[in-house]
Amino acid sequence: MKERKLKQAYILNFIIFGLLCLAIFLMLIDFDFATFSPGVQRGAAFYFKYFTTLSNVFAGLVSLVLGVFQLSAYKDKIAEVPSYIKIIKLASTTGVTLTMLTTMLYLAPLSEMGYFYLFKNCNFFLHFFIPLLSIISFTVFESNAKIKFIHTVTAVLPVLIYGIFYMGNIIIHLDNGKVVAKYDLYAFLKGGFNTIYIVVPMLFLITWIFAALLWKLNLRKKD
Repeated sequence: MKERKLKQAYILNFIIFGLLCLAIFLMLIDFDFATFSPGVQRGAAFYFKYFTTLSNVFAGLVSLVLGVFQLSAYKDKIAEVPSYIKIIKLASTTGVTLTMLTTMLYLAPLSEMGYFYLFKNCNFFLHFFIPLLSIISFTVFESNAKIKFIHTVTAVLPVLIYGIFYMGNIIIHLDNGKVVAKYDLYAFLKGGFNTIYIVVPMLFLITWIFAALLWKLNLRKKD
Protein backbone atom coordinates (compact mmCIF):
# COMPACT_ATOMS: atom_id res chain seq x y z
CA MET A 1 0.00 0.00 0.00
CA LYS A 2 2.79 2.40 0.93
CA GLU A 3 4.67 1.79 -2.33
CA ARG A 4 1.52 2.23 -4.42
CA LYS A 5 0.65 5.51 -2.70
CA LEU A 6 4.20 6.74 -3.14
CA LYS A 7 4.13 5.91 -6.84
CA GLN A 8 0.79 7.63 -7.30
CA ALA A 9 2.12 10.64 -5.43
CA TYR A 10 5.23 11.21 -7.55
CA ILE A 11 3.33 10.60 -10.79
CA LEU A 12 0.73 13.18 -9.81
CA ASN A 13 3.39 15.67 -8.76
CA PHE A 14 5.19 15.29 -12.09
CA ILE A 15 1.85 15.79 -13.87
CA ILE A 16 1.30 19.02 -11.89
CA PHE A 17 4.72 20.29 -12.97
CA GLY A 18 4.04 19.33 -16.58
CA LEU A 19 0.70 21.15 -16.52
CA LEU A 20 2.42 24.20 -15.07
CA CYS A 21 4.88 24.25 -17.98
CA LEU A 22 1.99 23.93 -20.42
CA ALA A 23 -0.01 26.67 -18.71
CA ILE A 24 2.93 29.09 -18.63
CA PHE A 25 3.59 28.47 -22.33
CA LEU A 26 -0.06 29.05 -23.20
CA MET A 27 -0.07 32.16 -21.03
CA LEU A 28 3.01 33.69 -22.61
CA ILE A 29 1.68 33.25 -26.15
CA ASP A 30 -1.85 34.22 -25.05
CA PHE A 31 -3.21 31.06 -26.65
CA ASP A 32 -6.96 31.03 -27.30
CA PHE A 33 -8.58 27.59 -27.44
CA ALA A 34 -11.66 29.02 -29.15
CA THR A 35 -9.68 30.12 -32.21
CA PHE A 36 -6.86 27.65 -31.58
CA SER A 37 -4.31 30.39 -32.18
CA PRO A 38 -1.99 32.67 -30.19
CA GLY A 39 -2.91 36.23 -29.34
CA VAL A 40 -0.99 39.34 -28.38
CA GLN A 41 2.13 38.56 -26.36
CA ARG A 42 2.46 41.00 -23.44
CA GLY A 43 5.69 39.69 -21.94
CA ALA A 44 6.45 37.72 -18.79
CA ALA A 45 6.59 40.82 -16.58
CA PHE A 46 2.90 41.48 -17.20
CA TYR A 47 1.86 38.04 -15.93
CA PHE A 48 4.35 37.50 -13.15
CA LYS A 49 3.07 40.40 -11.10
CA TYR A 50 -0.02 38.34 -10.27
CA PHE A 51 -0.27 36.03 -7.27
CA THR A 52 -2.07 33.58 -9.53
CA THR A 53 1.03 33.08 -11.65
CA LEU A 54 3.50 33.14 -8.78
CA SER A 55 1.51 30.73 -6.60
CA ASN A 56 1.17 28.25 -9.47
CA VAL A 57 4.86 28.44 -10.32
CA PHE A 58 5.70 27.89 -6.67
CA ALA A 59 3.34 24.91 -6.49
CA GLY A 60 4.67 23.43 -9.72
CA LEU A 61 8.32 23.71 -8.72
CA VAL A 62 7.65 22.29 -5.27
CA SER A 63 5.74 19.41 -6.88
CA LEU A 64 8.72 18.69 -9.11
CA VAL A 65 11.17 18.63 -6.20
CA LEU A 66 8.83 16.59 -4.02
CA GLY A 67 8.20 14.20 -6.90
CA VAL A 68 11.94 13.59 -7.22
CA PHE A 69 12.20 12.84 -3.49
CA GLN A 70 9.18 10.53 -3.68
CA LEU A 71 10.63 8.70 -6.65
CA SER A 72 13.91 8.28 -4.78
CA ALA A 73 12.06 6.91 -1.76
CA TYR A 74 10.05 4.58 -4.01
CA LYS A 75 13.30 3.21 -5.44
CA ASP A 76 14.79 2.96 -1.91
CA LYS A 77 17.52 5.48 -2.69
CA ILE A 78 16.51 7.47 0.40
CA ALA A 79 14.83 6.27 3.58
CA GLU A 80 12.00 8.80 3.48
CA VAL A 81 10.93 12.12 2.04
CA PRO A 82 12.40 14.98 4.13
CA SER A 83 9.92 16.72 6.40
CA TYR A 84 10.90 20.21 5.25
CA ILE A 85 9.76 19.61 1.68
CA LYS A 86 6.39 18.42 3.01
CA ILE A 87 6.04 21.66 4.97
CA ILE A 88 6.90 23.64 1.84
CA LYS A 89 4.32 21.58 -0.08
CA LEU A 90 1.71 22.61 2.50
CA ALA A 91 2.61 26.26 1.88
CA SER A 92 2.51 25.93 -1.91
CA THR A 93 -0.78 24.03 -1.84
CA THR A 94 -2.26 26.67 0.44
CA GLY A 95 -1.19 29.34 -2.04
CA VAL A 96 -2.95 27.77 -5.02
CA THR A 97 -5.97 26.96 -2.86
CA LEU A 98 -6.19 30.67 -2.08
CA THR A 99 -5.85 31.42 -5.80
CA MET A 100 -8.62 29.01 -6.77
CA LEU A 101 -11.13 30.00 -4.11
CA THR A 102 -10.46 33.74 -4.49
CA THR A 103 -11.18 33.36 -8.19
CA MET A 104 -14.28 31.23 -7.70
CA LEU A 105 -15.83 33.19 -4.84
CA TYR A 106 -14.62 36.76 -5.40
CA LEU A 107 -13.05 37.60 -8.76
CA ALA A 108 -15.21 35.53 -11.12
CA PRO A 109 -18.53 36.82 -9.74
CA LEU A 110 -17.25 40.39 -10.23
CA SER A 111 -15.94 39.80 -13.75
CA GLU A 112 -17.62 41.99 -16.36
CA MET A 113 -16.85 39.29 -18.94
CA GLY A 114 -18.91 36.68 -17.13
CA TYR A 115 -18.15 34.15 -14.39
CA PHE A 116 -16.38 31.56 -16.55
CA TYR A 117 -14.18 34.09 -18.34
CA LEU A 118 -11.54 33.65 -15.64
CA PHE A 119 -11.44 29.91 -16.34
CA LYS A 120 -10.74 30.18 -20.06
CA ASN A 121 -7.55 29.13 -21.84
CA CYS A 122 -4.46 29.06 -19.58
CA ASN A 123 -6.57 30.28 -16.66
CA PHE A 124 -8.38 26.94 -16.63
CA PHE A 125 -5.10 25.42 -15.45
CA LEU A 126 -3.94 28.30 -13.24
CA HIS A 127 -7.25 29.11 -11.58
CA PHE A 128 -8.68 25.62 -11.28
CA PHE A 129 -6.98 22.46 -12.53
CA ILE A 130 -3.48 22.83 -11.07
CA PRO A 131 -4.82 24.01 -7.69
CA LEU A 132 -7.31 21.12 -7.63
CA LEU A 133 -4.64 18.53 -8.40
CA SER A 134 -2.35 20.09 -5.80
CA ILE A 135 -5.06 19.77 -3.17
CA ILE A 136 -5.72 16.15 -4.15
CA SER A 137 -2.01 15.39 -4.14
CA PHE A 138 -1.47 16.82 -0.68
CA THR A 139 -4.59 15.57 1.06
CA VAL A 140 -4.87 12.09 -0.49
CA PHE A 141 -1.43 10.83 -1.48
CA GLU A 142 1.00 12.57 0.86
CA SER A 143 1.57 12.10 4.57
CA ASN A 144 1.29 14.80 7.23
CA ALA A 145 2.81 12.54 9.88
CA LYS A 146 5.89 14.76 10.21
CA ILE A 147 3.99 18.04 9.80
CA LYS A 148 2.87 19.57 13.08
CA PHE A 149 -0.08 21.92 13.42
CA ILE A 150 2.29 24.81 14.16
CA HIS A 151 3.71 24.39 10.65
CA THR A 152 0.43 25.66 9.21
CA VAL A 153 1.60 29.14 10.19
CA THR A 154 4.48 28.91 7.71
CA ALA A 155 1.94 28.54 4.89
CA VAL A 156 1.08 32.22 5.36
CA LEU A 157 4.64 33.32 4.47
CA PRO A 158 4.21 33.34 0.64
CA VAL A 159 1.10 35.52 1.01
CA LEU A 160 2.94 37.75 3.47
CA ILE A 161 5.86 38.23 1.07
CA TYR A 162 3.56 38.93 -1.88
CA GLY A 163 1.42 41.21 0.28
CA ILE A 164 4.41 43.37 1.23
CA PHE A 165 5.15 44.07 -2.43
CA TYR A 166 1.48 44.32 -3.41
CA MET A 167 0.51 46.78 -0.70
CA GLY A 168 3.83 48.59 -0.94
CA ASN A 169 3.23 49.19 -4.65
CA ILE A 170 -0.22 50.57 -3.88
CA ILE A 171 1.12 52.88 -1.17
CA ILE A 172 3.87 54.43 -3.30
CA HIS A 173 1.35 55.08 -6.07
CA LEU A 174 -1.37 56.63 -3.94
CA ASP A 175 -3.00 59.64 -5.59
CA ASN A 176 -3.76 62.18 -2.87
CA GLY A 177 -4.38 59.35 -0.46
CA LYS A 178 -6.59 57.44 -2.87
CA VAL A 179 -5.88 54.01 -4.29
CA VAL A 180 -5.08 53.95 -8.02
CA ALA A 181 -7.10 51.07 -9.44
CA LYS A 182 -4.46 49.75 -11.86
CA TYR A 183 -2.09 49.04 -8.97
CA ASP A 184 -4.75 47.27 -6.90
CA LEU A 185 -4.67 44.22 -9.19
CA TYR A 186 -7.29 42.27 -7.28
CA ALA A 187 -9.44 45.24 -6.21
CA PHE A 188 -8.92 44.36 -2.56
CA LEU A 189 -8.92 48.04 -1.58
CA LYS A 190 -11.76 49.21 -3.79
CA GLY A 191 -13.50 50.39 -0.62
CA GLY A 192 -10.70 52.88 0.03
CA PHE A 193 -7.19 52.75 1.43
CA ASN A 194 -8.36 52.64 5.04
CA THR A 195 -9.85 49.19 4.41
CA ILE A 196 -6.27 47.89 4.32
CA TYR A 197 -6.46 47.46 8.10
CA ILE A 198 -9.34 45.02 7.64
CA VAL A 199 -8.41 43.39 4.34
CA VAL A 200 -4.82 42.44 5.16
CA PRO A 201 -5.53 40.68 8.48
CA MET A 202 -8.48 38.90 6.86
CA LEU A 203 -6.33 37.63 3.99
CA PHE A 204 -3.74 36.29 6.41
CA LEU A 205 -6.43 34.68 8.58
CA ILE A 206 -8.18 33.10 5.59
CA THR A 207 -4.86 31.80 4.27
CA TRP A 208 -4.05 30.22 7.63
CA ILE A 209 -7.53 28.65 7.81
CA PHE A 210 -6.97 27.08 4.38
CA ALA A 211 -3.62 25.74 5.57
CA ALA A 212 -5.16 24.30 8.72
CA LEU A 213 -7.94 22.64 6.72
CA LEU A 214 -5.47 21.12 4.26
CA TRP A 215 -3.41 19.82 7.15
CA LYS A 216 -6.52 18.32 8.73
CA LEU A 217 -7.83 16.85 5.48
CA ASN A 218 -4.70 14.86 4.85
CA LEU A 219 -5.92 11.28 4.80
CA ARG A 220 -2.67 9.54 5.69
CA LYS A 221 -1.20 9.56 9.14
CA LYS A 222 1.92 7.54 8.56
CA ASP A 223 4.67 7.38 5.92
